[in-house]
Amino acid sequence: MSLDDFGTGYSNLGNLQNLCFHQLKIDRTFVQDITTAGLKASRIPNIMELVTKFGYTCVAEGIETEAQEAILKTAGVQFGQGWKYGKPMPIEQFAQFMREQKNG
Repeated sequence: MSLDDFGTGYSNLGNLQNLCFHQLKIDRTFVQDITTAGLKASRIPNIMELVTKFGYTCVAEGIETEAQEAILKTAGVQFGQGWKYGKPMPIEQFAQFMREQKNG
C-alpha cells in the first residue's frame, strides 16, 4: 500500500504514524523544478531521510526528463512514474503496450 502525494493535503507528517503503508509517493510538485533548483535546494533529501528511517520504499511522481530521473536516483529514490515512461492512455492501448513490453 502506498501513501500517495506525500507532502500535500492529508498525506503529511502527522499521518505517517497513524496509517499502515509500505511505500511513500513523492508528489510531483517536489519533482517538477528539481533540475533548476538542484538536489541540495530541493526537499527530496529530507523526504528520503524519512523514507529510510521508516523503512518504506519510495516512488517519485511526475518524472518527465532524464535529468529529473538521474537526480532522483542519486537521492536514493527507488521507483518513478511520469510522462518520461508513458503518457496516460486508454486501457486497450495500455494492454497492447504491456504485451509489447513483455515480448520485446
